[in-house]
Amino acid sequence: TGSDAPIEINDAFLEIYMGDLEDRPVAEMSGEPRRRWFEELYNFEAPGGESMDDVAKRAWNGLMEVVRENDGKTVGIATHGGAILSLWRLLLRLPREEIGKIKWSGNTAVYRVRFTDEERWEIVTENDDSHLSDELRSDSIESWK
Repeated sequence: TGSDAPIEINDAFLEIYMGDLEDRPVAEMSGEPRRRWFEELYNFEAPGGESMDDVAKRAWNGLMEVVRENDGKTVGIATHGGAILSLWRLLLRLPREEIGKIKWSGNTAVYRVRFTDEERWEIVTENDDSHLSDELRSDSIESWK
């Protein structure tokens, strides 16, 4: 607990690698990548970067490793919106085409999942940003357009 808790960096939970679009605001995207980001997120693949499927596979494998190595323990994972969205789709057992139906998480939102094992889990908390004041809450992806 507290400052005694170990901190580990795991690349499985990195944000989507945007390739040619890395470090540029989403608002600067144009053409097919922009259309897919906003209309067909499940088909999005950054030019020279990762697809949402790549992120889902990477993050899921990382999550299952954490689950296996920490049976019975409480673990916190800090990550980014694309990784959260990809993991959340898998935890909800939604087909990839339905990723766009999931609400993007707010900044610093908390998700809690209780794992029995790699096949069974219970969703406890979803996208909870009640620790923030109204002025600090992020809107949705709509504000990025």
